[in-house]
Amino acid sequence: VYKGMLKSSALPAYYRDLQDPRYEVQYALWHRRFSTNTMPRWPLAQPFRVIGHNGEINTIQGNYNWTHARSSAFEHPNFGYRMEEVLPPCRAENSDSGNLDCYVELMLRCNREIPEALMMMVPEAYQRDESENPANDSVQNFYEYWGALQEPWDGPALLAFCDGEYMGAALDRNGLRPARYFQLKDGTAVVSSEAGILPHERAPPELFRSKGRLGPGKIVAIDLHSGQLIENHDIKKKMAAKKPYAEWNKVFRESLPYKDFLGSGHGHAAAQKCEDDLIKLQFDLGYTLEDVEMVLEPMAQTGKEPTFCMGNDKPLAILSERGHVLYDYFTQRFAQVTNPALDPYREALVMSVGVHLGRQGNVMAERPTYFQNLSTNNRLLSIDSPFIHENELQAIKTSGLLTVELSTRYLHSEGPSTLEKRLSDLCYEASNAVRNGAELIILTDMPQMGQDSEQNHGSQQELPNWEKDQLAIPALLATGAVHHYLIQQGLRTQASLIVNTGQCWSTHHFACLVGYGASAVCPYLALAHIRKWRSSKQGEAKADGQTVEQCQENFRSSIVMGLKKIMSKMGISVLESYRGAQIFQCIG
Repeated sequence: VYKGMLKSSALPAYYRDLQDPRYEVQYALWHRRFSTNTMPRWPLAQPFRVIGHNGEINTIQGNYNWTHARSSAFEHPNFGYRMEEVLPPCRAENSDSGNLDCYVELMLRCNREIPEALMMMVPEAYQRDESENPANDSVQNFYEYWGALQEPWDGPALLAFCDGEYMGAALDRNGLRPARYFQLKDGTAVVSSEAGILPHERAPPELFRSKGRLGPGKIVAIDLHSGQLIENHDIKKKMAAKKPYAEWNKVFRESLPYKDFLGSGHGHAAAQKCEDDLIKLQFDLGYTLEDVEMVLEPMAQTGKEPTFCMGNDKPLAILSERGHVLYDYFTQRFAQVTNPALDPYREALVMSVGVHLGRQGNVMAERPTYFQNLSTNNRLLSIDSPFIHENELQAIKTSGLLTVELSTRYLHSEGPSTLEKRLSDLCYEASNAVRNGAELIILTDMPQMGQDSEQNHGSQQELPNWEKDQLAIPALLATGAVHHYLIQQGLRTQASLIVNTGQCWSTHHFACLVGYGASAVCPYLALAHIRKWRSSKQGEAKADGQTVEQCQENFRSSIVMGLKKIMSKMGISVLESYRGAQIFQCIG
């Protein structure tokens, strides 16, 4: 590897090897870039062990966090007892390109080829077109299997790679960097980010055998043993055919079936109690009149986020004399300088908000782990978005995944120190549940009811009262605390977090919860308000003939689209890469 902080034209003059006519190579990878938003420093130089990266990894914070979280589960026979010596594979002092190189190299040491590793880490938008990638296609099955275990390294990226077996280039799912390739009849093959890389005299038109342009998510590779240039579909089919991914997906992957929202006269005891005590619970969990009338109800009515004036001149929550919900202290960061933001409308085809629930296991393993009891501990459940409602939450509980539900309520009458103690106990309860095999941890702030109240569906019996003198730990605080405690204990990837909370009614709230580790959120109190609002005369007039179920679906649609907008500001296309990334500024 020859590199330096100098002009590219000066490199041959600096290294005498490059001036010697006896120095001949079969292949070469030339990478040139200039620093845009950082000063050139040697620690930020790309290592160039297996890749050269042109672009930015917008998801680097999430990739870094999840790599550390799953490091405790890393295990492979090639490393044996020396596994700890290569952990953690990503380090804070490295650049995004350096961490990507390290992680790709780690995957290669697990008996994988470099096109296979890049397909795992930088997948194309395989869910965008079922006609192009039918369900029985081996490449589709490859992406579905690894997509549940490894979040994408996403961002504008042209990745040139070489491991001595293959040499080539791959493009990110958005195709935000240029890449052209051609092959001459004399055997020369060139992949470059610019046209005209060779002079006309060296490559006249009659010498061209083939040429093309890399599209979004595409790969081109050269087999260095045979000298063959292998194009996108062929190289991907070759990598996908190495394992029986279609068979594994049938056993280890499952999708949550569609469930209807609760309608009027639903008979769900807890939901009915929330509707009856709506004002009391909303006051308890921090709702204001503006939140209800200017945010929640317009979304239920139109299916879109409410539009306000341009800019945000709202005073900082820390400077306010009134109490605020915890979300108000967090602001979303956004892409700057060379990190281009996305258009969530025009680029919706490459965006995904799907989530996988369950135990991820060891991403270094070359095959899934089979358990004796095939009804548990062997499947990941996929859902279309992190927004779930009461019926979907119940379906998840009965899906076969081992589920533990933990209350975030505590008795405030015992003094202010009770909150800290309850938070500590909550973390311990969650870790203990995961150690005992739990695959889903549900954190709920719904007040406790009588044990038999859930069985009173549709009955005329009087519903029991909520337990008194209880307050809820802020949902964001509980989620973040459990998330980080499980990381410290090396248990985070063994279970997913679901938050069943009444303190969530806007896209910012959802983004905060997902950003700090939640895989799914059930906003039971917001849904209860929509049902009660739609049943009133005022709501019926504003709903314009829409049913209770349609108003709740409108709310979900607006939240999902709002999440895409928030992700797009950071140039992130996939929610799995946004989840746990903690891309926020906390003031106060």
